[in-house]
Amino acid sequence: MPSPAKALLIACEKYPKGEDVAPELKGTLESARACYEWLTKDKGLTPADIYVCCDAELVAGHPADRSFASTRAGIGDAVTDLVERHRGKVTELYVFFSGHGLGYEQSPQQRGLDLLLATDYRSRKKSGAAAINIGELQSQLEIWLGGDDHYYFLDACRTVLKAGEIVPAGLGMALDPANAGDPTTYALFSTKFGEAATVNAKFPTALLQGLRGEGRAKTRVKKAWWVQFDRLQKHVDSLVDTPTDSMKIGSHEGLIAKLDKSFETKLTVRVDGAGAATDLVLSVESNGLEQPFPFKGPGFEKTLPPNDAGYDFKLLFKGKPLRRLSPLEDDALDLFEPVELRYQMPMAAAGPPPRDLGLESTATPSRGPRAPAPMPPPPPRNSSRVRQAIANRVPSQDGGRMVDFSESLGPITLQHTALWLSILGASRIVNDPGMYSKLRDMPLARFDNLQKDESAIYVLAGLERSSEAWLSVSRTAKPDWEPIGALAGFEGVVHRHLTLQPGSQLVSVALPGHAPVTFASHALPNRVILFVLTEDAKGKLEAWQMLLPLYSLSQYLPPQVSERAREEGLRLVRYLVLQQDRFARRESLAAATDQERRDLQALLYGKWLDPLLALTAIFEMARRGAKATEMNEAVQNLRRYFGELPDVAAVEQILAPRKDRAVPPGFPLLRESLLRWPKLMEQLPLPAGLLDYGSIWTSWVGAVDGPPKMKKK
Repeated sequence: MPSPAKALLIACEKYPKGEDVAPELKGTLESARACYEWLTKDKGLTPADIYVCCDAELVAGHPADRSFASTRAGIGDAVTDLVERHRGKVTELYVFFSGHGLGYEQSPQQRGLDLLLATDYRSRKKSGAAAINIGELQSQLEIWLGGDDHYYFLDACRTVLKAGEIVPAGLGMALDPANAGDPTTYALFSTKFGEAATVNAKFPTALLQGLRGEGRAKTRVKKAWWVQFDRLQKHVDSLVDTPTDSMKIGSHEGLIAKLDKSFETKLTVRVDGAGAATDLVLSVESNGLEQPFPFKGPGFEKTLPPNDAGYDFKLLFKGKPLRRLSPLEDDALDLFEPVELRYQMPMAAAGPPPRDLGLESTATPSRGPRAPAPMPPPPPRNSSRVRQAIANRVPSQDGGRMVDFSESLGPITLQHTALWLSILGASRIVNDPGMYSKLRDMPLARFDNLQKDESAIYVLAGLERSSEAWLSVSRTAKPDWEPIGALAGFEGVVHRHLTLQPGSQLVSVALPGHAPVTFASHALPNRVILFVLTEDAKGKLEAWQMLLPLYSLSQYLPPQVSERAREEGLRLVRYLVLQQDRFARRESLAAATDQERRDLQALLYGKWLDPLLALTAIFEMARRGAKATEMNEAVQNLRRYFGELPDVAAVEQILAPRKDRAVPPGFPLLRESLLRWPKLMEQLPLPAGLLDYGSIWTSWVGAVDGPPKMKKK
């Protein structure tokens, strides 16, 4: 009987046309065969559950209708057949790839685009179509198959290419989505991003050992042992020569395989200087429980189950503990691997034994004159220069860790740079700035001069590391770069605002040393795009955006919008930022409190502060299989108030799929819209192969030329 788990194995051993890669990768087929054996013998999959892409026979007798070439076309055919046969019927998906790979230039988001090379690959200049964007494949299979957990084990090099060296093509597949399913996706890479083009030779062996539950790859869950994804990586890292890399999107635990056996690990005790008749007691403590094990002589053996909480061992001679020689006393001993404890008998028996004789002293040390109590340390400063700069300008406590932007918000302790910046920016948009006494005098942009049906964008960026940033806001693929100016008095904060005509926009940002990243956005009449960027100390860039109603044009907006913004604007902006975080982490958008529930209902069903909340909520509801009736009213409201957004057509396609639905002009803001309705790919202004599938936004890495002035540095 077929298993609800499915697998796709891609083994690319030979590249007969390869010009800039090794023509043969020995060991590729053996690795795939070992994975095949684990799937059938340990996971219980049948050959019909496993799709194989390989140009040589991988396993004798494997079904012909589950066997495909390892070319780009062959891999596409395998994915199509897998989806069409098993859409909505899969609980787990296992994808194993062994072959050549590349990493496309890393963006400021610190997400490289990983490309897997099919066997018809020739060279970087000629073979963009033979490169598969692993992020796109993962994201599409989440939508097409559904299920609970998707696991990717990728044994490929990740050499970094610069912009223009290769132009990968998108999958170009428009398969129907599963009715429901919000799987967590995991990926274990054999090398770190940017590693030289060498295969981590020990990776396949370590991976298969871990999948079978060896070492620390397992964990105990409700009295049963499971191989768990995070533990699997730790096990692999302990056995390979170079560190691995991993990725996880979703909230599941990553329990890969239940191990139908118990585990006991050998513990050996050696006591230097002990005679055959020496009476000793090994005291074993774990989880607050202590158990003695008496024995005689210089040695003792015992088996104990592995324990994440660890064990505390004491060896007692005449009721007093002996000193341990090895391992060191502060070493964690969890017995996932065999352990030998070595102790030393005391050299003398008379008097209170000093520590160097082998017994630990229990005497209380003498006390001299008590030193004066140290002065309490000053309150710690905020760890972020951006947040500290903000805290220096608004009422704050605890060294800038708690800030008070307005009476309506109350004190904020959440250390969230984007939230703090969003509150600053929104204070100039959703209400008259004069209403916010603590913020009204700050040198932020204002939008009072906007006329009816105009729009604007306000970009606020908090930079922990970079000293400059450049911005382009354009309606075409050709960027128009301008520096983003510093916000006076706020170290690390830069800002820029522009007046826009309504319609789709491309917002590109460039930081020194990185490929530019471009985001899709949309200017709506009488609203302002609040676009917030944060760069952490490691250079990672993240983005949030909101389409907020402008208070000075409220007479041209539905009355419930201006009323809601006036009464609760900044509080609801906080809610919007945190909801985008939840959506990015693939957490449920279900309201956690009564107030959140009221806010969610209002935002979904008519009191429109920002359409992006409704869109992300509908996508989340669709993933968990909500009925169309639960989403219908929200979609109707979106169509009525924001029908010009391409994302609205995408959510309509969820409720009522139609092959003849017209594609609206422009491009969607949310990446999920592309996944749900691939027809939107047809009018993207930049290459689909350069889409960043690690972002919730429709965004591209290195798809536009950077600022000339920045290039010269």
